[in-house]
Amino acid sequence: MNTVRTIIFIAIIALLALGFYYVSQQAGPNVVTGTVSYMEDVPLPPNSVVEMRLLNVSLIDVESQVLSEQTIYPNGKNMPLPFSLKYRASNIDASSTYSVAARVLVNGSLAWVTTQTYPVITNGYPMTAEVYMTDVR
Repeated sequence: MNTVRTIIFIAIIALLALGFYYVSQQAGPNVVTGTVSYMEDVPLPPNSVVEMRLLNVSLIDVESQVLSEQTIYPNGKNMPLPFSLKYRASNIDASSTYSVAARVLVNGSLAWVTTQTYPVITNGYPMTAEVYMTDVR
């Protein structure tokens, strides 16, 4: 009888461990990667900061929900620059739409910004994006 209880106990522990592993995989980080650039053939000015965001853009007339952010300090590097936006899979709804947005601040003032959407993750879109910005100065 003790042997049966021991086997049942071990089986329950194994199932719990498997369940925790499954949940951790579902809630673990995923990544959208790519490059960000602009069409102008000019170097980034000194003191430039590139801000990348992964957004839920599903709702109209509502501010997009930010799922992930990355700040890039180019330190003299020119475009294109690589980015990597980590997010939790548990925050993704297959029926929602997600997009990558970018902007460049120079000395705190907006200089370049995305003017179109770069869809990712759901609805057959990839996990990568080549993001282009427009000069707004």
